[in-house]
Amino acid sequence: MRVGLLIDRWDARRGGAERALDQLARYLDAQGDEVHVFASQQDGEVTGEFHRVRAGGITRGVRERRLGRSLLAAAQGVGCEVTLGVRHLERVDLLWLHAGSHRASLGARRRAARSLFGFEGRGLVVPRGRHRVFDDIEGLAMNGGARKVLVPSAMVALEMLAQYPLASGRLEVVAPGIDLEAFHPRRRGEAREQLRELVGVVPGMPILTFPARNPRLKGLPALARALHRIHGKAHLLVAGPKRRPREVRGLPHATWLPEVDPVLLAAGADLCVMPTWRDTLGLALVEALACGTPVIASGFAGVAEYLKGPHAGLLLDEPDDVPGLAARIDKVLEGLDDLDDEERFGIRQLVSSLDVQQSCARVRAILKGLANTPCDR
Repeated sequence: MRVGLLIDRWDARRGGAERALDQLARYLDAQGDEVHVFASQQDGEVTGEFHRVRAGGITRGVRERRLGRSLLAAAQGVGCEVTLGVRHLERVDLLWLHAGSHRASLGARRRAARSLFGFEGRGLVVPRGRHRVFDDIEGLAMNGGARKVLVPSAMVALEMLAQYPLASGRLEVVAPGIDLEAFHPRRRGEAREQLRELVGVVPGMPILTFPARNPRLKGLPALARALHRIHGKAHLLVAGPKRRPREVRGLPHATWLPEVDPVLLAAGADLCVMPTWRDTLGLALVEALACGTPVIASGFAGVAEYLKGPHAGLLLDEPDDVPGLAARIDKVLEGLDDLDDEERFGIRQLVSSLDVQQSCARVRAILKGLANTPCDR
């Protein structure tokens, strides 16, 4: 196939949709497909042929709308048989919505702000400015502009169907997936020693990790208050934010690092916690589980559907339930010494289906089906 991959900026280091698209490009190329990448910027290596696409506009919303149209036109101009896009696209063959509904994302941010600052907000989230444009573009794609739509979890599928019932026959769940060979319990011993040395943790104190680039949305304020309640039983490592969160300064045992090797973070941790207000899957949590690391997450994370084992971790009904979060952290920490290798491999088994090669194979099969199906537009 001649496949066109459409994105605003190509940079696999950003993680999320960018990394998933890079993994897919490598997989397609290995299968003998002709890969063309269309983006306004390129940072890092690109698999296949890169095409720079420009789109001007006074406002962000106008630029995004024009860029989406220009990306598709460029792909059609080089004869791509099928197109796959992420971000804001009115029309595309296959839309991969890693972030789910834009309106749901705005609602989660508002709930997180309300919990932190105490202001009230009522009624539905009504997007304004550039967010209104993004919402309009999403609606056009979901109601027919995209021939097929992929979402990363069952949670997001329900969310999208409630908002766009016309998309029911075009919607499929395909999680991005991870490298299950890289994220493995056998890496725990060495990774734990390296992480403890990197953090400088007190001997014998468990390391609790919080991997998130947006700490407020992912629940760091509630986590910090919960750790105050359990009186320094664990050392918190906050990994990902570009700036040191203020919550780190207020804890006696806490470290902030903007960049940490993902395998080191997942395999070296004793416990991974994310009381998020919204995470469409939670790849960092999946990586931790694949390494046999227990996880505590809220029900607003797509990974919640995988937390079904007795040792995998615990769910939190509300992200700002500080007493409940503190109790769950305390419970898991107390049971760490009894967690043996067999139980850690049992934790890993819960996410064994989320292999990146299997994920890419599923996406390729869908692309092939679309390429072989006539389209009247």
